[in-house]
Amino acid sequence: MVITDSTGNISDKTKLPKGVSGKEVYAYLQSNVLQPNLSGKMFCAYSLFGSEVKNNKTYMCFWALWEEYRSENRKLVEGTGMGCPITLIATPSQQGYTITEHQLPENGAAYAPSIKKMFPLEYYNEIFSKTQLFNTVIAKELMDNVEQQARKYYSLQ
Repeated sequence: MVITDSTGNISDKTKLPKGVSGKEVYAYLQSNVLQPNLSGKMFCAYSLFGSEVKNNKTYMCFWALWEEYRSENRKLVEGTGMGCPITLIATPSQQGYTITEHQLPENGAAYAPSIKKMFPLEYYNEIFSKTQLFNTVIAKELMDNVEQQARKYYSLQ
């Protein structure tokens, strides 16, 4: 289980692909996937399943959670939020790799088949064999982490 902080720092136990930093992953997730709708700031945390290289691109598979927070009267208020599997795609650059795009699962009946297309079979199987775990334990850990990021950002410790 990898939990990030707002600087993109990650656990020593997890290895992102060489040339990709936790800070870059965090910045991409924070800015390019879900936008705040209620004048707040978006925070995120993620758990990395793993990565693979195909056609000179690196595909990184995560379970991520986003939550918008704002401060009202010294209280933390939630806004837009989402948690789901996501694939980030990085291409070679002079700095190592640059995250250039992402894939999110489709809604409704297309949800599971779209994840099967996005993720290698081992990660797909992990998601669906541990759905309850992702919806309870891991989601709570990610949510707690994101809330702590927001409390720190707004000085509401």
